[in-house]
Amino acid sequence: MKTISSLILVSLISASSLFSQTSAPRLLPPRAPFVLDTVAPMAPPGGHSNYLVSLTEDDFKHDRFVFYTDSNATMAFLRINGNDLVLTGGPNPEHIMAYTSKYFTATLSVSKSTPVVNTGLSDDKKVMKIEGRLCVYNSKGQMVAKDVTGHLITLVKK
Repeated sequence: MKTISSLILVSLISASSLFSQTSAPRLLPPRAPFVLDTVAPMAPPGGHSNYLVSLTEDDFKHDRFVFYTDSNATMAFLRINGNDLVLTGGPNPEHIMAYTSKYFTATLSVSKSTPVVNTGLSDDKKVMKIEGRLCVYNSKGQMVAKDVTGHLITLVKK
């Protein structure tokens, strides 16, 4: 009887130590809380987007945008984890823009702008090349922040 009790006790101790080794947390590389994907601008009623923003110059040259706005900059469009989002908002004092949807907030802050760029648009439009930072926050406060480059297109009042 003592032998059986000892054998059961040793088995339980072995099993618990084996379980604690296999259930130890594994170190995984940190993952972004969400991913910004490229989004293709639709033609808004005004015929152009106000802001067109890409992650790199090369992306911008090949029309791979992560953020764009409608012609009045009242709505922003981006794609997060493969889902197209429409955010509403507009200019605010801290950032060029702050947009919100049910689960996300996006801010675009411009750090540099350069003089007017000739893009072949009609004479009633002016285009500024911009560089800045796009920050997207989800409902849990997690953030993805990316340096961006792109254009600001404004109508020239004659």
